[in-house]
Amino acid sequence: MLITLAVVAALGQAPILPPTAVETAQGWKMLTGPDATSQWRAYKQPSFPAKGWKSENGELSVAKEGGGGDIITTGQYGDFDLVFDFKLGPKANSGILYRVAETDGATYQTGPEYQLLEDATYGAKPTDAHSCGALYDLYSPVDDKTMKPQGEWNTGRIWLHNGMIQHWLNG
Repeated sequence: MLITLAVVAALGQAPILPPTAVETAQGWKMLTGPDATSQWRAYKQPSFPAKGWKSENGELSVAKEGGGGDIITTGQYGDFDLVFDFKLGPKANSGILYRVAETDGATYQTGPEYQLLEDATYGAKPTDAHSCGALYDLYSPVDDKTMKPQGEWNTGRIWLHNGMIQHWLNG
């Protein structure tokens, strides 16, 4: 089954090196960087949003005032290993959805979500099924998860292989 990744709200990508020749041969693909706007498009739209989202300095982010809606990858992927860096501002509530189909009104109606939540602002317990790193509303993160405070970079990972899903937060 092919997937489309969707990103909702505030996600920044730390500048990282492009895949090596070996990683590219293994199927790794860069979804940010100088050509990030060619890797993403607005949900149910043919191109990158004209407002609300931006790609600068290797970072993909949403403007504070928003207005760009959800974005999805231009490509579709089967099994995948998505590694990403993100930082959240105060009251950030966002997510990365996967296996999204453009058949319903919103991305969350068809895809599970890696929750991106600034836990401290919301008073979320680290093991709540709505806290950062959770498979939203289905599975909580591990008891000893490590999350850096707002404004600092965290590393997330979504691994999907043969129907098994794993979420990682800072290792």
